[in-house]
Parts: sequence; C-alpha cells; structure tokens
Amino acid sequence: MVTDIGTFGANSDATATRQSWVIDTLVFVAAGLYSIFAESMPEPIQVAIAGVVSLWLILAACLPIVRQGMVYLDIRSFALILSICSMLVTYTFLVSINTPLNDYALTILRVMTGISALVYFMRYEGTILAGAKIAIYVTVSIVAVATTALYGLYDYAGVLRPYPFAGVDAIHSSAYIVSGALVGVVLMRLRREVGALTAWLVGLPLFGLFIAYQVRTTWVMLLVFSAVLLVQAIRRRTTHRLFASAVGLGFATSVLVLLALVFLFIPNFDLVEFSSGRTSTYAERFSMLAERSSSQWLFGTGLGSDMFFSTSWWWEAKDSHNDFLNVVIEQGLVGLFVILLTFGWSLRHANNLQAAVLVAFISGSAISNALLVRPMLAVLFLAAIVPSPSSKVAQQDSSFDRPASRRL
Repeated sequence: MVTDIGTFGANSDATATRQSWVIDTLVFVAAGLYSIFAESMPEPIQVAIAGVVSLWLILAACLPIVRQGMVYLDIRSFALILSICSMLVTYTFLVSINTPLNDYALTILRVMTGISALVYFMRYEGTILAGAKIAIYVTVSIVAVATTALYGLYDYAGVLRPYPFAGVDAIHSSAYIVSGALVGVVLMRLRREVGALTAWLVGLPLFGLFIAYQVRTTWVMLLVFSAVLLVQAIRRRTTHRLFASAVGLGFATSVLVLLALVFLFIPNFDLVEFSSGRTSTYAERFSMLAERSSSQWLFGTGLGSDMFFSTSWWWEAKDSHNDFLNVVIEQGLVGLFVILLTFGWSLRHANNLQAAVLVAFISGSAISNALLVRPMLAVLFLAAIVPSPSSKVAQQDSSFDRPASRRL
C-alpha cells in the first residue's frame, strides 16, 4: 500500500489503493497502441484515445482522495492544480489574444499528461497484467522491423537507421518507444514477472533496435538507468564508507577521463557541434530570459512560446531541446517548481527499481526535449514502474525492491 505522507487533513497517512488491475492495464494498452499506431489511425480515434487517457490521468492525479468519509489533498495534487491555474493565468493575461481557449486547453492536457502519469503511478497501488506488457513490447519490435522491411533504411542526418514507425521524421519518437519497451522488459525480469528465456527473446530485438536508431538521448537514458541499478547492487554488498569512497573515486575518474578525451585526444573538439547545437541554443535562451519581466519569470509566456530560430538551428524554429528550460520559458518559475517538486517527491518515495526509471526519465529531460513533451510515450515509459499482479509475492523477497527508507 502506498502512503501519501504530507497530506492536508486530519490524518497524514491517508492511503489510496485500487485492488483491480483493469484500469492501469487499459491505460497502458491505450498509451502503447497510440504510440505505435498513431500515424496510421484516423485523427478522431487519435484524439479520443489521447483525450481519454490524459483526462483520466490528470483527474486521478489532481483530485483529492476520499477515504473513510474524509477528504485528503496531498502536496502533489496541490502542485498539479497550481500548475494548471498558473497556465490559465498566463493565457488570460498574455496569450488569449492570439490563441482560442479550446486550443490552449488541449495544449494544457498534453503538457500535464506526462507529469500526471508520474503522480498517478506513484500515488496508487496499481498493477498491469504481465501479458499485456509483453504483448505491447513484442508489438513494438514487430512493427519496427516490419516498417523497415517495407520502406527500407531511413537516412537521418547522413546516418542510415531503421525506418521510423512512429511517422516520417519521427526517428526520436520511435527510439523513445523502443527504449521504454526495453526498460519495461528489464524491470519485468528483475521483478520475476517473466522467465529468463522470455526476457531474452523479447529484449534482444528491442536492444538491437535501440542501438540501431542511434538516438543519443535514449542512449544516455539507458546508460543512466543501468548505472543506477549497478550502484544499487554495489551498495547492497559493501559498507557505507567503502561505497561512498568507491562512488567518489569513480566519479572523479570519469570526469578526468572525459576531460582527457575531449582536450587531449579529440582534435578541434567543438562543444556546439558535439551537442548538436544545444549549448549555443541554451545560451541564447538564457540571454532572452534575462530580459524578461518579473511576471514573465513567474508565469512564463504561455504554452508553445518556446519556438525560435537560433544561430545553430537557423533553418527551422525549434524549442529549447531541454524540458526544464522549456518549462521555465513557457510556464515560468511556478511550472519549474511543480516539476521539481513532483520529481523530488517521487524519488523520495520510490523503491530501487522505480528510482532507476525516474532518474533515467529525468536525465532525458535534462539534455533534450524528451518524454515530457511526448505525453503518450511518457505514459508508456513510466508504466514500467508498475508491477504485475503476479509479482506481488516476488517483490517481498527481491533485494531490488527494498523500501525507499533503505535505498541510497
């Protein structure tokens, strides 16, 4: 049972539990099918699936918990409601002249879906059928391979990759879907929800696709995910002092090796080129932020306002390619506060496996426009933290799933 500490009410240990696996399984399957087949779906079906999933996640994450005749509103729900109110304030005073309210409301739904999914999956004791997860993950591999077989390899930035099944020019979305499925398979095996043979048969094709898409953000996310699991495994087998020394030495060595590679062994190293123009774009965005008024700093300039031409990306208006910077520009410090509070609260109360997924999710947002701007993909990725009903007994004995109070 998940405890909501820090609730507003007479009893601070209010809890919310769903015994049924039906709702979470339906949410996962809907998000998975949408992510895989959205490009081939009629638009009304796309809107219907995305709308129902988004509304359910946002309402379930924001609404108070009613238990034993008492109403509880925890800090995460309060933060999400604050974020929605802030975006409406921004619309009223800064955006309404140019954007119809119904369009802006749909944008709010899209923006709130990813962060609401995190709150939803962490707030309730939900389960997703293992068979449903495996079916979606296998479908990802089949569709990715079939699309490439049908259309051939895809030339993106001069590099041949599997053809993007999430739509033309959606190479990044396809890679995020594959990486989410791969993370899901790994967690299913660690929770003993599937056998080793099943995990290998499902996971190997996904890993091959993950490498073949050559999207660096997903590589970083999976590297971080693996590193967190490795650190947790080492932590369980060493003393606290030895572990701290090993982590410090490892971090210092990594920094020195990276600096040596950059400045000694890579001639004419260009940070802007290496970051695909991100660093120069970040500098331009910070210069723009420095000229903003206090109200714009507080509430932002509205959803969709982080689209500019830049020195590096002169041919097309693009966003900041950093989810946190994007939030500051569009939603202001209020929006950033909500995001950081939600991530921090979730990490504080996550078990080891959940923490690995969350840190990977955050790392993608820190270096690119990752899953927060791809709501259905975020739901698919975050659903990995939800166990299956069959894993309940196994979790009690799993050293990977110790309570947060004993986690690093």
